[in-house]
Amino acid sequence: MKKLRVALYCPDHHLSYDGSTPDKQGVGGGVMVRIRLAAALAKLGHQVTMICNCPRVAVFDGVQYLPLAQVRSIDVDVLILSSSGGDLDLRPALALDIKASLRLIWVHGTPLLKGLHEIPFDYVCSPSNFIRQWAIREWGVP
Repeated sequence: MKKLRVALYCPDHHLSYDGSTPDKQGVGGGVMVRIRLAAALAKLGHQVTMICNCPRVAVFDGVQYLPLAQVRSIDVDVLILSSSGGDLDLRPALALDIKASLRLIWVHGTPLLKGLHEIPFDYVCSPSNFIRQWAIREWGVP
């Protein structure tokens, strides 16, 4: 299996976290799924970077965590963009120089993500058929 360079990008500022956070305090499902997916991909041997509102550069479970302010460009095979709390805004990604073979946007609920129609993506991923249908019907996602 080819080892991929994967980045998970979340511009949310309402919560500071890293790979150790779920073991210390409760976090929402969006944060939890990002942390657990990143760790699972790293365990499979992929090079995984989490770009988020983390307190410092660190490595947890094989995942490199980078603070948002330190990232100006992303060059990966797979990019997963996600916002699950706070302002639900992906537009900060527009200021980055992004090179990614596959771009996924994860949605976590019915509120429309700011920037959804501005950021180029290959697929929108949803946690349920209900949210999938909502995204198609209410947001105009193909």
